[in-house]
Amino acid sequence: MTREGKKTVEELLIENAQLKKKISELEKTKISASTGIKKSPVGTKKVDLDFNKQYQALIEKAPDGVVLLDTEGNFKYLSPSAKKMFGYQLNDKINKNPAEYTHPDDLPKVLAELIKILEDPNYIPTLEYRFIDKQGNWHWVETTFSNLLANPSIESIVLNFRDITERKNEENILKIQLKLFEYAINHSETDFLQKFLDEAEEITASNIGFYHYIEDDQESISLQTWSSNTLHNMCKGIGENTRHYPISKAGVWVDCIKERKPVVHNDYISLPHKKGLPDGHAPIIRELVVPVIRGNEIKAVLGVGNKTSDYTEADVKNLQRLADVAWETVVRKQAEEKTHIAEKNLKDTFDVSPSIIAKANLNTGYFTEANQAVTRILGYSIKEFTTTPFIELIHPDDQQTSVDEKDEQLKGKEVTSFENRYLCKDGSYKWIAWHGTSADKDGTVTAIGSDINERKIAEQQISENQFYLTKAQELGKIGTWKINIKNNALTWTDETYKIFGLLPGTPVNFEIFMGCVHPDDRGFINQEWATKMMTNNYDVEHRIIVNGEVKWVREKAEISYNKTGEPIEAIGFVQDITERK
Repeated sequence: MTREGKKTVEELLIENAQLKKKISELEKTKISASTGIKKSPVGTKKVDLDFNKQYQALIEKAPDGVVLLDTEGNFKYLSPSAKKMFGYQLNDKINKNPAEYTHPDDLPKVLAELIKILEDPNYIPTLEYRFIDKQGNWHWVETTFSNLLANPSIESIVLNFRDITERKNEENILKIQLKLFEYAINHSETDFLQKFLDEAEEITASNIGFYHYIEDDQESISLQTWSSNTLHNMCKGIGENTRHYPISKAGVWVDCIKERKPVVHNDYISLPHKKGLPDGHAPIIRELVVPVIRGNEIKAVLGVGNKTSDYTEADVKNLQRLADVAWETVVRKQAEEKTHIAEKNLKDTFDVSPSIIAKANLNTGYFTEANQAVTRILGYSIKEFTTTPFIELIHPDDQQTSVDEKDEQLKGKEVTSFENRYLCKDGSYKWIAWHGTSADKDGTVTAIGSDINERKIAEQQISENQFYLTKAQELGKIGTWKINIKNNALTWTDETYKIFGLLPGTPVNFEIFMGCVHPDDRGFINQEWATKMMTNNYDVEHRIIVNGEVKWVREKAEISYNKTGEPIEAIGFVQDITERK
């Protein structure tokens, strides 16, 4: 154990080895228990565990990643999207144990959930955790775990996951903004900038940071602030001899001024135009520098350096947003310090925010302060908003979850992020996404609320459309399918699987489909497909065998061709017409 009480990587890997042993023991139990299972007549042939080309093609275009783990907890299969998501080529071999790719802070909860699903195959958890890519960058993933070890066609632990790094990153940026807003109220400009740089270093995984102003003549630099780590550990005596010097004498970091855009130097040592570093300055391995531009003038430059892996576009985007927040806050702070009206001016800054920024006392149940966004988003005056118990403004269906979040904040939860519906003055409801601080000793919290109503309506419409489409297919006994003609890979909807008597999600291709066709109709289907594929009028009726019973189906397809006239893809439907026959 470390001093902080956290488990070391070695300890976690030992736990992982113990988990492997438990998997093996449980697997033996499952195999023993499954010997009396009767296999269905369709799909009795064991699926090749190496997942050859026919199964890879099926999920090649899927946006989400799919991973199969064997009974030892090792990788058995990674879909092309999974490899691409983490920077690997399709032919790259990934031989390490998954635990070695999982963030050490997240590994205990992942292992704990794996033990649960091994003990209870009906338990299907969804977890959020970090996974490292080939370049050494951490990605947040949302993964659903399924224990299909007892399924003879799969015999694996199945992981379906998607990359949620952008969502997590957006939440993190909002939290940092909220933290900086609060910090700026009672701290000087210099202290604020140093706090800001410390946050910028953390979000980009850097260990050097600086923020300098550009003079109005656009030819001189005014040295301002360095991060805490830079001052204490990385550089000695920086800025002691001069606080101003010409841009023409500065190092390669001023490329962002000359080019008027963010600049990344991931291979600093090889730059031909670098000028060397001041005495006492730590060596530079790589750097990311962002200019703050207002109108035609560059106002400031923010830089970070020495990330252990290359800086990415995500780092550039995050740093630009934080640099702008810092500059706007500095401008406000300068005005506050000159006029001694800090509280009023900071409130003015809050009022121009597109999001609601408010304080609430969780003990009394009332908002105590709010910005003008309350009026723009919900229609209330600030007085109306702060004199109405906030529970009365929350949709009845969301009140309990909101009370639960309030209780967590009162218990000292650092930051909460949740969504609920708020009553507007016109009687309608709007979805608001909240990010809030933990409660202070008096029960007061500060929160930012963003209007996400349009996004929620769009999500609901998509969900309803999918429901109606699925229901229409179910009632009409109509399923849809798509085939890649070059590799015979098939994609089926759930209703198509139902018609053919297969488990939804089972990998299928043209050969598996033909295995379901009645033996007396296979020659007819092969001939019709080969002939009609070239004339784009495939429309046939034939028999299939489902669990030993004969069904009649009708199939019709529309063929797509490339520029040379070769068929490349077909989309069609299959309808159960047994009752008609």
